Amino acid sequence: MLALEAEMRQNPSIKVVRLDYHTQRAFILTKEIDQLTEEQFTSWFNASSDKVTGSRIIPLYESFTFQHS
Repeated sequence: MLALEAEMRQNPSIKVVRLDYHTQRAFILTKEIDQLTEEQFTSWFNASSDKVTGSRIIPLYESFTFQHS
């Protein structure tokens, strides 16, 4: 999974990727994608694409900034 995570970081459509090794879950933030299909999403997992199940794509249209007070 370390190699997969490193490979996914090279994808120009991915801004942030975190693969949780214990739960086998992925957290991915994309950049500049208006529409993302499940097929596109699973293709990012390359040789492991057939093992991706239960994916959930949640669109976020706003950029959030955090300020220190």
